[in-house]
Amino acid sequence: MELPRVLVGVDFSEASAQALIEARRLARRLEAEIVVVHVYDGGRRDWRLGPTQRAWLDAVSLDPAALVVRRGLPWVEIVREARQVDDGSVTLIVAGSHGASGFQPLALGSTATRLALHSPYPVLLISSRDHGRSRPQPDEWSYT
Repeated sequence: MELPRVLVGVDFSEASAQALIEARRLARRLEAEIVVVHVYDGGRRDWRLGPTQRAWLDAVSLDPAALVVRRGLPWVEIVREARQVDDGSVTLIVAGSHGASGFQPLALGSTATRLALHSPYPVLLISSRDHGRSRPQPDEWSYT
């Protein structure tokens, strides 16, 4: 039987790092595999890993070879990737939310909101905003 899978959408932001941290916690509890997906703007022809992205990957202890990279609209491609790897094993999609307040994400159509509204899979959105809770710092991002 296949391990359950937790798919994580990342954009190399703090919100994405928080989403990856939470996905790793959940994956340990579920004994699940993690699939990490980055989607770049469809207007660019190709995507290369730059110094900023390498630093982010180092900070979160993620091997660049483990990153699935797709081109297009993030919410569409994340769902497409989930469907591609799904053999009944995709349990959850986790993504960071940049923390706009109130109903602004619905009005503006943020990626996180569109993902949550259009995904056939359960979606957990992780905010990068501080809600009075202790947040892991960059030096705490790595999990082994």
